[in-house]
Amino acid sequence: MADWQVWRQDDNGQRFLVDSYAARVHALARVYVFEAGHPHKQLYEVVGDRRPGLRTNRDLYLALVGLGDHLSVTGRALLDYLCALWLVSRPLAVRDDLDGDEFAALLMAAATAMPVRPEPAWRVADYSADGPYRGFEDFTKVVCTQISDLLAFAEDPPGPLASLGVPPPPRIDGGRATVARWCNFDPPTFLECAAAGAFGGWNEADGRRVRTESQRDTESQRETESSRDPDAWSGEEVRPLEPISWGDVAAFLEYGQCYE
Repeated sequence: MADWQVWRQDDNGQRFLVDSYAARVHALARVYVFEAGHPHKQLYEVVGDRRPGLRTNRDLYLALVGLGDHLSVTGRALLDYLCALWLVSRPLAVRDDLDGDEFAALLMAAATAMPVRPEPAWRVADYSADGPYRGFEDFTKVVCTQISDLLAFAEDPPGPLASLGVPPPPRIDGGRATVARWCNFDPPTFLECAAAGAFGGWNEADGRRVRTESQRDTESQRETESSRDPDAWSGEEVRPLEPISWGDVAAFLEYGQCYE
């Protein structure tokens, strides 16, 4: 059943139905692709229930794993994906934060939007970011740092052991927003690691990752405590999603780069 519609309004005020969708996140992603990089007077609107469908970290994790699976089929390179992400994010720069659907739609839009062409100046720009990431400017510094790294890796490939962690080629100015370590070089791995590192919500039953010994010891202790207090632990932690700021999106991208 299609419960969300995308409508377009042209500069004469006429409204046209573009398409209908069964999920709000897919309707939003379509709008973000339409709006990316097009300084036109046409306006797009998603008509339907405004309550997000992705309400927990578990919902978000599964949605991004599904997006990664889709990208593994299409074969979009991580460099193209991040260039497209930078483009589709720009119309949303005025927003302070995003809900779960809007955040997932942003990442989904980057799967199909035309990638922006990297500018030569990006290779030498100073992307230094001090302290915790804040705002759209820091998000831009992170994504441009990663694009610059991937451009350098294209010229100087990291080798067959890159997934174990490698430093990026040195930047000319030395100013970077993210840690100088990479281990995830394809969109599916990048998105899964980013989701697990930034938001959690994964489960061993997903078949994507396993707990470390320290995590198992911590959970064993919690399970013992829960036998005395039934409300102390409930297994895999599933949390409601808080509003996602641009600083959170920047941190998400850094996890995608280096989280294992």
